[in-house]
Amino acid sequence: MNRLLTDAQIESYRRDGYLVIPDFATADSCAALGTRAEQIVREWTPGDRRTVFTTDDQERHSNEEFFNSASGTWCFFETEAVDADGNLVVDKARSINKIGHATH
Repeated sequence: MNRLLTDAQIESYRRDGYLVIPDFATADSCAALGTRAEQIVREWTPGDRRTVFTTDDQERHSNEEFFNSASGTWCFFETEAVDADGNLVVDKARSINKIGHATH
């Protein structure tokens, strides 16, 4: 069976938690992805609840939007993007830290 990664790449990932794969995507593909992400955020209207995504909080049982996002595209805010009352304190386009959910 052919392996996609070398032993050195696997070790690098295990050590660093990420792996850089040169030329994995073209510059045009990356630009198209960025353009599409900007369009998604521009067209997205947040609901009444401002959903913040953080890797610190693994308990999502209290946030219905997080679970409902699995079947579509959804934007999640940075922790500092909303105040204690759920109001945006940063422009929407600069406050998103994750787009999507189980879409990948």
